[in-house]
Amino acid sequence: MIRIGVLHVGTVMNLIERNSQFRDAPNIETTFSQENEDRIYEIPVKMLNNFNQQVRRISHNTIVMLLEDPKSSINSLVSQLCPMVRKCLGKEETYDLRMDTVMLIGRVASFLGQEVCVSEFVPQLPALASDAMFHVRKSFAICCKDLCSVIGPASTEEVIVSIFYRVYMY
Repeated sequence: MIRIGVLHVGTVMNLIERNSQFRDAPNIETTFSQENEDRIYEIPVKMLNNFNQQVRRISHNTIVMLLEDPKSSINSLVSQLCPMVRKCLGKEETYDLRMDTVMLIGRVASFLGQEVCVSEFVPQLPALASDAMFHVRKSFAICCKDLCSVIGPASTEEVIVSIFYRVYMY
């Protein structure tokens, strides 16, 4: 079994193989080695916009599990995850994909830190708060607590309070 930091690639494969949608994915143990450990995030990140909600949820759990490992390369994840999150939050995507992506933002915010959350996720918040679908707005409201605790009081007052005021007062 290949060992990347404290992370066992076999553990990731066991989690991924629980869902039949991932069976066509390449074998991580033979594909990745310590020289290119940054590529470990590619499969779960690519599965974030899968049409099957169960596959997306397994991707979310895999990403959170990878972030919990203190030896994981957070910079590599940010460079791969943030563009996919922006894509999944687009108006052309289905509401359940946008809703799941908002919930993922709430789960990973504490791992990514203030700087990444403010630069990558805060600009998306006005569109989420005024989304046409109730479930997306509800997911945004649920995740606000986690996001606000990460981005700090100044950004919360400047951005989130003004969003709630603008969206819900009109």
